[in-house]
Amino acid sequence: MVKTMNLELNRLQRMKWFLPSNQLKAIVCALILSRLDYCNSLLVGLPDKKVDKLQKVQNRAARMVLDIRRHEKTSVETMLRTLHRLPVRARIEYKIALIFFFNALNYSRSPSYIQKLVAPYSPIRQLKSSEIQLLKVPKNTAYLFR
Repeated sequence: MVKTMNLELNRLQRMKWFLPSNQLKAIVCALILSRLDYCNSLLVGLPDKKVDKLQKVQNRAARMVLDIRRHEKTSVETMLRTLHRLPVRARIEYKIALIFFFNALNYSRSPSYIQKLVAPYSPIRQLKSSEIQLLKVPKNTAYLFR
């Protein structure tokens, strides 16, 4: 995966002078960042060494889109914040949380292991938020979400 994305970045590096910045950003999102997002929920538990390789590809893509030289002192967080992107590890965690949330949102159809982790929230008195389907973490499973 890293090898393929680096190959694509090398090709784009040669073509970037002929493309407007908004088109370059769209192409990088389509070719590189979509591969980072594809099935990234399978990357849970991947060793930091492997995640760092993916992070380097994302950093390289961000530098290319923002036209920042390698030797310029710009933090990775600043680059990713400018592009509205999360670091690779955070993207993996976000994807897992999103999958869990949507499975838990439909509480009656969710698997039993999710039903054990969360419960529907029903306030004691009538509130404006009563119509919204909210979930709460039972006290006996709160330690899992720290």
